Amino acid sequence: MRALLIAALLLLGACSGGLGPGQAAQNLLPGVVESVAQLEPDSAPEPDPQRDQDDLAAPSGTELVVRLDDGRTVMLTYSGPRRFEAGQRVRVHLDERSAFVM
Repeated sequence: MRALLIAALLLLGACSGGLGPGQAAQNLLPGVVESVAQLEPDSAPEPDPQRDQDDLAAPSGTELVVRLDDGRTVMLTYSGPRRFEAGQRVRVHLDERSAFVM
């Protein structure tokens, strides 16, 4: 029982070691989508007999150019189901390793 409690406390400590609420909010920058372009897939994937035919679509994405309120411009690729359009207000999470739109 003691080992389980210690393991739980270590896991909790490891999970809370990231950005605090204040730091995470500082990385959310407001901006406006300037342009949206659909990216064409490079090539269709090779057929795999273990996958359904519906899964054979080549992955694609949307290239977004976002002008942040501080004047910087961010270009990123979005591959989720959400649709964007020019002029739309968004928030961009930006740090030294990544950028993604919210």
